Amino acid sequence: MISNEKFDQVLLDKIKEEKILPRPRWQFLAKNYVLWFFGGLSLLLGSLAMALIIYMVQSDDWRLYARPGHNPVESILLLVPFFWIICLGLFLVVIYYEFKKTKKGYRYPAWSIILAAVGASIILGGIFYALGLSQKIDDILGRRAPFYEQVINPRLRFWSDPSEGRLSGMVKTRVAENHFILVDMDRSEWDLLLELQNEKFQSIIRVGEPARFVGKQNSVNQFTATEVMPLAPGREFFNRPGSNKAGKGNDLPPAPAPDFISLLERYPDLKASFISDLEQETASANDPQAAILLEFLRSSTSLDQFGR
Repeated sequence: MISNEKFDQVLLDKIKEEKILPRPRWQFLAKNYVLWFFGGLSLLLGSLAMALIIYMVQSDDWRLYARPGHNPVESILLLVPFFWIICLGLFLVVIYYEFKKTKKGYRYPAWSIILAAVGASIILGGIFYALGLSQKIDDILGRRAPFYEQVINPRLRFWSDPSEGRLSGMVKTRVAENHFILVDMDRSEWDLLLELQNEKFQSIIRVGEPARFVGKQNSVNQFTATEVMPLAPGREFFNRPGSNKAGKGNDLPPAPAPDFISLLERYPDLKASFISDLEQETASANDPQAAILLEFLRSSTSLDQFGR
C-alpha cells in the first residue's frame, strides 16, 4: 500500500512531467454558463414545440377522422403531430446532456432530469400557446417552410382530396348566396356550392380566408359542401408568395403572374380584399415595393412596367 507521502510525491512528479497547469476559475464559470445557455435554449425550443403540439391537436375535430371508410392508421398519422413530437424529443435529449455536464448535474438520475424537462416544457408550452405564439409560428412556416404540407402539416393533403369528399382552399369571391369560388392548394379553381343553412357558414366563409369543406365532387371543378369548418394550422399556406422575382438591380416588387391578375379582374370582391390586405401591410411595414405593387393594382396599367 502506497503511503500518503509517497502518493503526494508521485502526483507532484506527474504534474511536473506533463507540465500540468491549474486552470483559471473563469474558464470553469464560462463552461457552466455555456452549458446553461444551451440547456435553456433547448428548453425554450422544446416548449415552443410543445405549444405547437397543443395547437395542432386542439385545432381539429377528431370525429372527422373516425368516420366509416377512413383508414385508422392514416387517421393516427394525421392526428398525431409527429414532426413536433420528434423535435420535442430531440430538445429533451439536448437538455439532459447539457444539464448532466453542469457542476452538480451528476447528482440527479436521468428520469428526474427528463421528467423535470417535460414538465417545464408543458407549462411553458401552455403559456406560449395561450399567448398565441404557436399560431404565429405555424403561420410563418405555412408561408415559407419547404415541404410544409408533406412533413410539418400533412393534414393539408388530407383535406385536398375532393374525390373523397374533402376540399380546402382560399375563398376568392362570392358569386351568389350559396355559390363561391375557391382556389385549392394546387392553385386549381373550384365552383363551391353550399347545401347549408346560411347562419352555419356565414361566420366561417369569408372572401380572402381559407376554409375546409366536407361534401361531394359533382364534376371536374365543382364541389357541393354539406359541412364547413375553419382552417387553423396551415391557413397561411394559401398565402404563399409566388415564385416570380424581380431581376437583378430592379427595385420593383415581384411581378404578379398574369393569371393572378386575370383572376383579380374577374372577381372584384377578391381584388378589393387583396388591396385592403396590401394597404395594411404597406402601412405597418412601410415597404416601398409593396407600395409600388399597390399602386399597380389600383390602376389599369399593363404589366410592361414590370418587364413583362
